[in-house]
Amino acid sequence: LSAWYPASCARSFKDLAAHMRKHGSDLLLIDVALCEEAVEHIRRIKKSHPQASIIVMAVYQPATARFEAQLRPSVDVWFHKPFDLEELRKSVERLLGPVSTSN
Repeated sequence: LSAWYPASCARSFKDLAAHMRKHGSDLLLIDVALCEEAVEHIRRIKKSHPQASIIVMAVYQPATARFEAQLRPSVDVWFHKPFDLEELRKSVERLLGPVSTSN
């Protein structure tokens, strides 16, 4: 995806929050092990940056449905691992718009 869209990486929610305060972002791809702490971080990020679309990628586990229900207002797209990268690309394009091929 970074071949078509500008991208940066944060290794923790703390780093992500700092990046968002400084630079903002149109789309967040969050690869996370879902837990209460992750739910709270995602809610905070969406509350402080409501314009940012959020895609969450997570391994399905017994509690995933509960976390998804809690985050439904904050997350635009969910992917359970493993997932099809083409579907991820289509979701990114739907949220950000088509890739421009003109230079």
